[in-house]
Amino acid sequence: MAATAPMVVNAAPARGDVAAAGTGAQSEAERRRRLEALATNVARCALEAIAGTRDLDQLARWVTPGVYRALLTRVQHAERARRARRRAVSRAHVRVRAVTAQHDVGATEATVVVELGPRVRAVCVRLEPEASRWRASSVSVL
Repeated sequence: MAATAPMVVNAAPARGDVAAAGTGAQSEAERRRRLEALATNVARCALEAIAGTRDLDQLARWVTPGVYRALLTRVQHAERARRARRRAVSRAHVRVRAVTAQHDVGATEATVVVELGPRVRAVCVRLEPEASRWRASSVSVL
C-alpha cells in the first residue's frame, strides 16, 4: 500500500474543550476554524479511503460507529470495482477547493468541495460533540 499523509489530529478540541466552547473559554472564530479543519480532514480521509490509498481504520476515531460501517461498505464496493476493472490503486491527488460550514449550538454541518484529479466531489460532514471530542455523525460523499 502507498504511504499515506498523516491526518491532522489537533483539529478536535482537547479534553474539556467541548464544554468550555460554550462558556466563552475559546473564541468563536477559533472554534469555527478548528471545526472546519476537522470537517476538511474527515472529508479528505474518507475520499482517500474510498480511493484505496488510506486505511479506513485511521478514520475510526473521528467518526461514529454507524458512519464507520457505511464507509467500510463503500470502501469494499470501490475495491471490488477496481478489481473487476483490473485497475491498480493509484495515489489520490486530493485538493480541497472550498469549505462551507453552518454552526449551530450542538453541531456543525460542513460541505467540503474536493478535487480528485479530473473529478470534483462534494462531501457533507456533520460534526457533533461526543464525550470529550467532536465526531462525525454523518458523512455523505456525493
